[in-house]
Amino acid sequence: MHEEHAEARLIRTSGRVTRTTAKVDADAACWYPVGVREAAPSPEHEEEPAPPTLSVPAAVGLTALAFVLTRALFYAAGALYAWRAGEPLPRGMAAAHADALVHGLALAFGLGTATLLATSRGSRREPLTARVGLVAVPYAALAWATLLGASVHVAGAEVVNQLREAFPLSPELDVAQRRLLTPENWLEGVGAVLAFVALAPFAEEVFFRGLVFPGLTRHYGHAWFAIAISALLFGATHVEPVAILYATLVGAALALLTVRARSILPAAVAHAAHNAVPLLVPERVLRVEGLNTLAEAGYHLHPLIVLTAILSALLAARALLHSLETPPDA
Repeated sequence: MHEEHAEARLIRTSGRVTRTTAKVDADAACWYPVGVREAAPSPEHEEEPAPPTLSVPAAVGLTALAFVLTRALFYAAGALYAWRAGEPLPRGMAAAHADALVHGLALAFGLGTATLLATSRGSRREPLTARVGLVAVPYAALAWATLLGASVHVAGAEVVNQLREAFPLSPELDVAQRRLLTPENWLEGVGAVLAFVALAPFAEEVFFRGLVFPGLTRHYGHAWFAIAISALLFGATHVEPVAILYATLVGAALALLTVRARSILPAAVAHAAHNAVPLLVPERVLRVEGLNTLAEAGYHLHPLIVLTAILSALLAARALLHSLETPPDA
């Protein structure tokens, strides 16, 4: 009798797993990397859209290409600034680097072009969005991803503060960072929000979590290896030592979130919310030492703020994972 009940439970469980796997295959699993999914794609889905397989050299090469294209647009913007103002090129480049919107557009151009080149080799029966993991998730998941990203920024700010004790920003980078994150008028503010909350996070998630990470996983069959390499490449694009370390850790977390969500949307929303904190809570509106005082030496967040941010991030992460178990909203 017990054996019959156990067999019945096994059959019911197997049925649920089969239905879940079938739904994932139909919606997003053919995009999602082999080795991470619950089951390999069925033969009828072999021609469905998927990111290209990427070796480590190919992933490094694509990232380098994106970086070069980004820098090229910066030089083009600098030359345009210099030409319009009748100034030498170095001054035009300084003006371009001080323009937040140029940063966003350059990143979107470099990463977007590299993504299009890499995905153009695959099947075109489905839109590009399906090939890079832009798969629908429940709206609740996006709401919790927003809270998660903002909470991680607050907690992570203290991590950066501690690292800055050993690796302070150079005066030039300090001034440049302050200039970008403290717009002087509403037009600059709109440009900064568009650049750092919309363009940059979306372009980075599509490239690193929608293309590089699944491409590496499909090539090597090991998700953890792909997470590590894609996170390192993401960190390397941030150039400055502390930013490299912090971005690498955040990149790994975003890849893990992408694994659970089978979509890059929650990671993109969390990334955008993370970047939005210093812009939406500027120092002149609400001064929070260690959060929006940027790189000023000796400033640290109050332990209660850090603890609250950590608890908030844990709560948001738990709720986010739970919300992903429900079907996407229509």
